[in-house]
Amino acid sequence: MDFLVVRGKIIEEKSYSMTDTLKVLLACMKCFHQMFKEDFELDGVAISFCGLIDVENAVIDAVWALPFLQGILWRDVIQKELGLHCEIENDVNCAALSEVYFGKAQDIKDMAFFVIGTGVGGVIIRNRKVCQELIAMVVNLG
Repeated sequence: MDFLVVRGKIIEEKSYSMTDTLKVLLACMKCFHQMFKEDFELDGVAISFCGLIDVENAVIDAVWALPFLQGILWRDVIQKELGLHCEIENDVNCAALSEVYFGKAQDIKDMAFFVIGTGVGGVIIRNRKVCQELIAMVVNLG
């Protein structure tokens, strides 16, 4: 699912059928980008993905769903294909940070956050940030 977010508000969202190739996924991302680049000055792409993420290098290290996306250097790919900066983060971390900055946890400094869906994931938020010291211990079951 793609979202166009301006000043913390979702302006547009679009979903695509999931694919099993990077080529088709990038074509969908390019289509979404083309729809809005005339009306909005886009600053970058944020990718939220399940699995173990190397945030510093913008790489999916381990993923059980869609394994063809593992090991891709996302910053390089998005810069080449869309001409935009890219950040990538674990989906549970993104959900937790969304609650901290825009949702029900705006007044909370420290919390445990869990997502229960096709798998189970969790993160500790300390001082309104993902507790990086615990990332190595995070386990996603699914």
